[in-house]
Amino acid sequence: MNQRLGSQFVGRIRSTGAFEAMAKPRWRLGVLVLALMVRTSSALAEVGAAAALFSSGREAFRHGDFVTAREKFRESERIEPAVGTELNLGLCEEQLGHLTAAWHLLQLVVDRLPPGDERIAITHDHVERVGRRLARFTPLAGDDWPTGAILKVGSTRLTRWGLGTAIPTDPGDTELIVMAPGRVDKRYQLHLDEGDAQVIVVQAGALAASPMGLGHSGFARAQASTSKRTAGILAVGAGGSLVVVGALAGLQVLSAKATMERECDATHACSPEGLSAASRGRVLSVVGTAAFAAGAGLGALGVWFLVGEHSARGRPFGNLAAGIDVHGATLRGRFE
Repeated sequence: MNQRLGSQFVGRIRSTGAFEAMAKPRWRLGVLVLALMVRTSSALAEVGAAAALFSSGREAFRHGDFVTAREKFRESERIEPAVGTELNLGLCEEQLGHLTAAWHLLQLVVDRLPPGDERIAITHDHVERVGRRLARFTPLAGDDWPTGAILKVGSTRLTRWGLGTAIPTDPGDTELIVMAPGRVDKRYQLHLDEGDAQVIVVQAGALAASPMGLGHSGFARAQASTSKRTAGILAVGAGGSLVVVGALAGLQVLSAKATMERECDATHACSPEGLSAASRGRVLSVVGTAAFAAGAGLGALGVWFLVGEHSARGRPFGNLAAGIDVHGATLRGRFE
């Protein structure tokens, strides 16, 4: 009996496990169905909003309020894109006189309508009618068309390869701007009526002034002047450094001379330390003289550059004289 009760208890456990195994897929299926229902409800709400906006736009169109109709259609298209909405947008742009936008939209509708759609013929008629009303101009490059130049028409930019083509535009005033590196922008004003076609030769503007308000020759002179001034400053700095080296070598020569006087007698017999000092003194004397002479020369050259730069600006800088003799190098002058 205990075995039977045990068997019944195990059987109940197994039955409960089977029930749970069956219940789990049903629970997941329920969640999936609920998610699909929510998603479908959201999609239906968007479709409903787009349809309501489309109907409101059609009503505004029938009453001649083309601006409101266009905005309603744009909102409907944003929520739920549809070729019928694009067709009505094109018709609104046509009524508002935005012929270029209408022509573009209606051509897109023709390409997207399925074959056999009854709206194809209507759209074709509107495309041809708008096309006849469009104004067109053909820009041609003049002889002076530099590399990198572009022609700007509204927000459209045309390179050289875009020229020579009839460009459709809305009737009225149109501004063309030729922009090129290193050139002043050159502007052209066109007035075109409906159906007008015009050819216009466009050229780049004059050479632009340099950043300092100078012409190109003046800018070149300014650059040369700046280069001379920089070279002068560098030469003066290097010359000063060499003069310092010469002065330090001179101090070492004096130190070596003092050692020689201490380590050598009247007959010029010297100890090893005295001989080393004599040798060192001779080398340092040559180095010091050469460094001082080179430093004085570079300094004089640098000052000459600076004098020339100031003279180019019309301001006297002063008089300068430099010389080298057996006693050293000299630099004399008057600066203003």
